Amino acid sequence: MAKKRKSTTASQVARALRVSRTTVSLVLSGRAGHYRIGEATQARIQAKARELGYHPRRSQRRRKTLLVCLSNDLCSVDRPGFVNEILTPLIAELADRGWRTTLAPYANDNPLGVSRAQLGDATAVVLPADVETERLVEALAREALKAGIVPVTLGNTYPGLPALMVDGDQYQGGRVVAEHLLGLGHRDVAVVLGDRASEHSIKRCRGFSDFYAERGHPLPEAAIWGEGGFWVVRAHRLTLERVTAGARPSAIFYLSDAMAVGGVYALREAGLRVPGDVSVAGFDDSTGARELEPALTTVRVETGDAGIRLAQSLVQVVKRGRPEALHIRCPVRLIVRDSTRHVLEPGSTGS
Repeated sequence: MAKKRKSTTASQVARALRVSRTTVSLVLSGRAGHYRIGEATQARIQAKARELGYHPRRSQRRRKTLLVCLSNDLCSVDRPGFVNEILTPLIAELADRGWRTTLAPYANDNPLGVSRAQLGDATAVVLPADVETERLVEALAREALKAGIVPVTLGNTYPGLPALMVDGDQYQGGRVVAEHLLGLGHRDVAVVLGDRASEHSIKRCRGFSDFYAERGHPLPEAAIWGEGGFWVVRAHRLTLERVTAGARPSAIFYLSDAMAVGGVYALREAGLRVPGDVSVAGFDDSTGARELEPALTTVRVETGDAGIRLAQSLVQVVKRGRPEALHIRCPVRLIVRDSTRHVLEPGSTGS
């Protein structure tokens, strides 16, 4: 009896064309237009899929569903950044495995606004978090667990929560900024926190402080300027208050790019040059960091293949039928731009 021929997979189509599996999966699952894949590329993939006899996988059981819950501030899944870099390959990988994806926005002030009815028959729910919604996301994750749905959080981790969690290495991010600034000779530095209760703020500050202490330069209490709330305006106000009162660190580490932007404007208003008088570093590698003048030295979270690994882990967790805590920690990379420089010698001038 002849063996049944195995069906062609999206991976085989991708290898034949030398394109990414994510791109092939997006095209073959009908989402290419949303992710701006060119028409010529789509046509090549569709033609090769027909040539190789590709057919989407069909399960005799009910299709598994991924529900992506986005807050009002994170509703655009096609914008660049950490969340989309995880979501795009995650959705594509699961589509190749027969899953379908639906979106459900919720109001920032109502984490349970995604009702049980919306959760419905979802197999898993993805909950992207930012600094404003991290507590709300935790509440919604626990609601999902009650409904027997696997929660997946992006952008934060929650100790004790049996969920799949993806986040950057916040602690190491603080350390790489410290290594950079200390290497430039900056010993008199200041730190502007986001929110003292925020895990991101805590880990970034701890990594920065630990590095300085390990190199024999522990930060005095006065070096921690206070909370900028991850907001441009609050960081601007705090910075202006400090420098007006006479504070003159040679470098300032803002624990987010948004706060760094506010800080740079405040320093200019006070007549200080960046980086001539004060070097400035941020965290996140946001669009604002690249567009700021001078361009901002910052930290980028490298997602790599985290979306694919998350999909594979999710499939295994669902197969085992019980919630599990799994943390995928993405590495970080320092992006050195024009806002930092060596400490100037007395009498020198800088731009």
